[in-house]
Order: sequence, then structure tokens, then C-alpha cells
Amino acid sequence: MKKKGFTLIELLVVVAIIGILAAVGIVSFGGFTEGAKVSSAKANYNSMFKFISSEVTKCNNKMVKKAFVFDYKGSGNPDFLNCPIATAGASGTLLSGISDYFRFGEGNSFKNPYNSSELAYRHSTSYSSDSDVGYVNFSTYLLEVRIWSCFKKPCSDPNNVYLKKIIANE
Repeated sequence: MKKKGFTLIELLVVVAIIGILAAVGIVSFGGFTEGAKVSSAKANYNSMFKFISSEVTKCNNKMVKKAFVFDYKGSGNPDFLNCPIATAGASGTLLSGISDYFRFGEGNSFKNPYNSSELAYRHSTSYSSDSDVGYVNFSTYLLEVRIWSCFKKPCSDPNNVYLKKIIANE
């Protein structure tokens, strides 16, 4: 009686084919995750910019008396920035309103896609360090807010960086 089965060569060929397919799949998957991080960093930037721009516009046009309103840890005592927005150096500045909202308020749900344990928000004036990838950075000078983000390395390449400014009227 002759036994039927696979020869050693046939098994080695099948294992080699599976190995090649796995190697190609891992390389492709790496490219997809990098693309997803870039898209997520861009989406964070656009969402944060639109929110800040909206809050500043409402203040500038006297549509609201308070901006960046949030309830810190559900205390029932909301924090906010009074309108019109104060210049730098005064209590309740534009930077403090933005910082508090994105650190302690509802804005802290934005995470850095390159390091998901970190918030996406950062107060930074650096414009080209690769350690800034994935963060949305804010800096202010008087009533000007600079909002920028590096969404892909190298951050020194201007094609990998978004930068916009918002001016708040006093």
C-alpha cells in the first residue's frame, strides 16, 4: 500500500511562497499606517484651526461674551476667556484660553497620531524640529495666534508643514 502525502520539497516551496507574501504584506501595511498618521495629523490641525478661528471670530464680532468655554473636570464651574480678547500679559489672554481648552477641556480629545499617549496640542515656537511631528503648535504675539503643524518628517521641509495666523481684535 502506497501512502499519499506531500514531499519535503513541496512543503518547502509552499513555506517559501507564504514567506514572500508575508514580507510584501508587511511592507505595504507599513505604508498604509504612515499615510493614516499623516491624514490624522492634517485632520487634527484643520479641526483645531477652524475651532480657534470660529471662537476668535465670534469674539471679534461681539456675537458672544465668552470664548473657549469648557467645564473643567465636570466641576459645574465652567472656565472661559472673556470677550473682547485681552492682549498678552493680561489675565485671561488668548494663549491661556486656547491652552486651557486643549489641555483641560473638550479639546484634550485630540491625540498626536505619532504618539497616541500625547495630546496633539502644544505651545511651541519651534518650526522645524522633527520632534514636532504630529503636534499642533500654538504661539501668540499680542493678538496674533500662529497655529502650525508638521504632519510628516522632515519638518524642515516646508511641504510637510501647515502654518496659519489668526488676528484677534481688542
